[in-house]
Amino acid sequence: MAKKIMILAGAPEHRTLDWEDGRLLNTFLSAFATFATQPEPAPTAPIGTDPGSSSDNAVWRSIPLHKARLETGLSQVHELEYAHYGDPEFFETASFSTTASTEMPATDPASQSILTRFYDHSLAIHDDIPSSQLPSGSFSTFVSSFNTTDATSRDDSVEASSFAPGHHIHAPDTAHLSDLDDIPSAAYLQSISPQTMTVNLIVGVISIAEPRTVKTRWGSTKSLVELLVGDETKSGFTITFWLTSDSESNAQDSGSAESTLRCLRRQDIVLLRNVALGAFMNKVHGHSLRKGLTKVDLLYRRRLDRDDVSGLYSARQLSSRRPGHPQLMKTKRVWEWAMNFVGGGGTSLGKRKLRSRTVRDWEIPPADTHMAVNFGMTPEQHASTKCWLHRQLFVTPPEVRNVDLKGKTAIVTGSNTGIGYECAAQLLNLGLSRLILAVRDEAKGEAARTRLLSTTDTKDTVIVEVWKLDLLHYDSVREFAQRATGLTRLDIAVLNAGVCRVNETFHAPTGYEYDIQVNYLSTSLLAILLLPSLRATTGRLVVVSSDKCCWTKFAESHQQPILPQFKNTMKPKWDMGERYGTSKLMCQLFLSQLVKHVPASTVTVDLAAPGFCYGSEFARDINGSLSGVTFGLWVHLMGRSCSLGARSLVAAAVNFGSEVHGQFVEDCKIRPQAPILYKPEGERVAEQLWSETLDELSFAGVRGIIQGFAT
Repeated sequence: MAKKIMILAGAPEHRTLDWEDGRLLNTFLSAFATFATQPEPAPTAPIGTDPGSSSDNAVWRSIPLHKARLETGLSQVHELEYAHYGDPEFFETASFSTTASTEMPATDPASQSILTRFYDHSLAIHDDIPSSQLPSGSFSTFVSSFNTTDATSRDDSVEASSFAPGHHIHAPDTAHLSDLDDIPSAAYLQSISPQTMTVNLIVGVISIAEPRTVKTRWGSTKSLVELLVGDETKSGFTITFWLTSDSESNAQDSGSAESTLRCLRRQDIVLLRNVALGAFMNKVHGHSLRKGLTKVDLLYRRRLDRDDVSGLYSARQLSSRRPGHPQLMKTKRVWEWAMNFVGGGGTSLGKRKLRSRTVRDWEIPPADTHMAVNFGMTPEQHASTKCWLHRQLFVTPPEVRNVDLKGKTAIVTGSNTGIGYECAAQLLNLGLSRLILAVRDEAKGEAARTRLLSTTDTKDTVIVEVWKLDLLHYDSVREFAQRATGLTRLDIAVLNAGVCRVNETFHAPTGYEYDIQVNYLSTSLLAILLLPSLRATTGRLVVVSSDKCCWTKFAESHQQPILPQFKNTMKPKWDMGERYGTSKLMCQLFLSQLVKHVPASTVTVDLAAPGFCYGSEFARDINGSLSGVTFGLWVHLMGRSCSLGARSLVAAAVNFGSEVHGQFVEDCKIRPQAPILYKPEGERVAEQLWSETLDELSFAGVRGIIQGFAT
């Protein structure tokens, strides 16, 4: 039988392909011929040079294995964590290498020549443009609300700004805003020379390169910073900002305008006014103008903390669906693009310390949990009714095997019946040494304990205890967590207990509706209070979630503040499904913030959904009623057994590594959470909910516990 060889090769960018006949091959390269154990062919002329060449021969193109520097004037390294490919019409003055090893040496003669020519060209635009060449309407008489500092050189091309904590700017009176897609071609810019066109742009910051100093042909020195930006129409537009005038004024003048740009971070949304357009090597680029004519205004920033600088617009304004001023609407579109397509900042720029301690970028999880998870589907697809029906009717979660829990201790709440009971049983079957059944009714807990011991093969060695836990009452939660500190070890905590009230009921001591009190507030409190005990064993915390998260409207998220809304009667009428789904969605939002403060190297935190199951006491309030009968028929038609549902909880507790931190497990696989969590609006709501919840639970010292994980 003939040997078959399959070669898998990634497709190059379309614009890097060269299909000229002189670059095509009709034989294997020597390396491939050796690999394929084929005789090395004699050199042949390229296709097209021999009139008699056969059209039956395969046509190949050689793609270099080592990346070569393109002759495009690349200069500063931006340290992006991913390869960025901008619009081919833009002249990009930054190297988009992801590692230092890909940066070409500055001594490369060809590259150095291009850089020198580009700097001369850029300086000519910066220094030599008479004001008469600029359109009269290009410069607004508006005085920027940024405080101009005295340390700024008169030749600084960027208006220096004071980024004071809590500082907000006023809306500039911008005559016209341009999309990057509106920027004219290099041919047009050359045709209007010596005139120079300027534009006003609202863009998102993709990267800011480290400042560098260059020496001009006249012997003076200039500092420059390159800003890489994009909007919802195009990306990869580079703007070169020239800073201090010369080395003689460095001691006094350097740093102010440079500091202004260095205060910007990736994903910042900025208004750039009076950016000069230039053409170099038949591509378009941007430049700053001298004497502070080019201005930078911060429109939006995702704040790192309360003391961080904010922009003109808040996340709430940008997430609103109401029509607004054209500047606001443009900012909103750029904001949505930046949140979806611009990654986090590197380590060299922006605010990286707070009170002399290193601050992690807001959107990047801890280093040991920064995993790229391929869900295999979008959050919207996972949330669709079609996908849910497929999971319920045709997907069977696999049984968890080949895990040995000998010597380990686990807590399972709501474990006297249903999914919690089955989860406890499966953990015991994996060799668990000590199990804590956390239940509201101790008598039912003891009955469950007896059943569990009668079905396990290790009943003579395993320890099963029943502990009281009533999630309606904060005191019960605190007493339970305090008791857990006395355990020799705690490796797993599965927070399964929850309620779904048929009728709207409020808990008198706190004023909150029952679902919110039990499923969200008390569960969040218990999760935080158990963290120190779990940290001692680098344990696993599992919070049971639900598919209902994907379908809830969560109308309360548009209110300020959010939590007090759940002390009021639900409008227009009570909806038990909506309220239950909201309570579970709030847990997802809260945990999305918690995992930013709790590294997986201390405690791994995840969520798990069992699916729609029959045989539990999920909606025990409707038992015996007409609604209960209807619900029972529906759940037996569409549901799965509690035993099958519990498999996902067990998988979330014992399978996976740090990649599951902050993720959602369903059918024993990592799946997307509710779609809102992947949108800017979700980040805003999660932040607000996080702050309000920590304030609500402050009586238990939750902030101190969380802060303890930063050390």
